[in-house]
Amino acid sequence: MAPALKIAPTPLTFPCPSIAPISLIIPSGNFHLLLSEEVAFAPSLFTSYGALQTNNDKAHGMIKFGIGEKEHAGEAVSDILCKNCGHTQHVSFGISRFFNLFWIPLLITSKQVGLRCSNCKKITTNDEVPREVALRARKNIFTALRALPLYSGSIIVALLLSSLYFAHLDNEKDERALLESPRTYDVYFADLTRVFPEQEFGQFPFGAMRILSVSNEGILFAISKESFNDVLVLSKKITRDGGSDKFYGGKTIFLSNEAVVKSYDVETIRSITRDFRPENNSKPIQW
Repeated sequence: MAPALKIAPTPLTFPCPSIAPISLIIPSGNFHLLLSEEVAFAPSLFTSYGALQTNNDKAHGMIKFGIGEKEHAGEAVSDILCKNCGHTQHVSFGISRFFNLFWIPLLITSKQVGLRCSNCKKITTNDEVPREVALRARKNIFTALRALPLYSGSIIVALLLSSLYFAHLDNEKDERALLESPRTYDVYFADLTRVFPEQEFGQFPFGAMRILSVSNEGILFAISKESFNDVLVLSKKITRDGGSDKFYGGKTIFLSNEAVVKSYDVETIRSITRDFRPENNSKPIQW
């Protein structure tokens, strides 16, 4: 029995050859695609592209995807009788089907070899191609060099993820250095619900903690007046006017050096930044 497909509230429908149309529903900017069993077992039919469109009060976007085809030329094949014209000369070819996102190939989904009659151009595929001929053609046609471009999207994604990972490691290394040598006016982005568990922050848990003083016993922080629902929003706010004393209220908290390091390790403190304005850098560390 085919999986159920929920339709609510605004369906988007696009047809695929020889199979029932697919309806996609986009609730609140998210999408879920459920394919029927016919599509799942007949990927070669799913050759047109689809479009997923999101609509809500805050976002409007479209995701385009589909299955593309790439034909690869093969070699001449003799002694195969054409059932249409009786000619014995053919040229082999291969077809790679690949999944693409915004027309960028991500990965190969299937490979198929065939023969094209040199005389009448009739195409022979699948089980009609002799097994030995098909195996030889696959080996000669589907080379790594030809396959590589059809994985270009996946390669790009892998490179981006690797880049982000190493950037994260570098950033963490820099933050560890700031953690080991704190200065006044350093700003720590923190989950205030963990720093002040007795206080209710609702959907706005993230705030800034600016160093007021540093001693052998620990660090005294000033707490921001505002809290935010996202660290990125907080970061933009800090970049804009986080150096101002007006951004911080009269609330303070003193944490031991061990407690500060532990808070960073357990991600209570999410990030650390240093204000590089000359007047702030001129302030010495207080020991």
